[in-house]
Amino acid sequence: MRWRSVILAVVLAAGACPALTVDELVAKSRQVLDGVKDFTCTMTFSVRAPDVRVPDTRSKILFKQPDKCKAKPLDGDFAVLPRVWRMAVGQVLARLAETHRLTLLREEEVQDRRQGVLKAEPKQEDREHIAYHLLWVDAERGTLTRVRTYPRQGTPVNIDLSHTQRGKAWLPERVVAAGREPKAEGKGDEEVRVTLRFGDYRVNVGLSDDEFK
Repeated sequence: MRWRSVILAVVLAAGACPALTVDELVAKSRQVLDGVKDFTCTMTFSVRAPDVRVPDTRSKILFKQPDKCKAKPLDGDFAVLPRVWRMAVGQVLARLAETHRLTLLREEEVQDRRQGVLKAEPKQEDREHIAYHLLWVDAERGTLTRVRTYPRQGTPVNIDLSHTQRGKAWLPERVVAAGREPKAEGKGDEEVRVTLRFGDYRVNVGLSDDEFK
């Protein structure tokens, strides 16, 4: 019977994944844009709420390492680039590590992928308004797949993200942010949903700094 126990122990050890650490996840985040110096893409922005209906609006997005970004209108006279964009592109976790205290809470499987779940508490910026964020980070890719933001007042905001691969890099494909806003005159609340969709990528097109002035 002893040899069976030995074989079982070896099999279990071979199949086990080493525990994740915050440093490993941050290091993975730094590799998200490997091989990408710049890119352009088309972003479609939409807002849905029971009493609000904003038509889908397209913008051309220009991005250059490390964090230059600009939106140009494709429909109408102005371009919208919501703040949630910052949660979708590039070395997101590495940026957050500079302004937040990160704690690894647990590991989970989300859509058959291994995820590290972290708590991010603001050090300074947004400290008065944001209590903390929960972050789901793909252990292999280093991308954020889910964010849940807990404000000091009000209900949490949920953000789900997906990415598309370009060479070794992972670029945003779809971002959906959903939260609840109180109705007028205290008549309960309603869901507000913001969706960003990205496509028509052109990578390493040679954008100059002048493009972002």
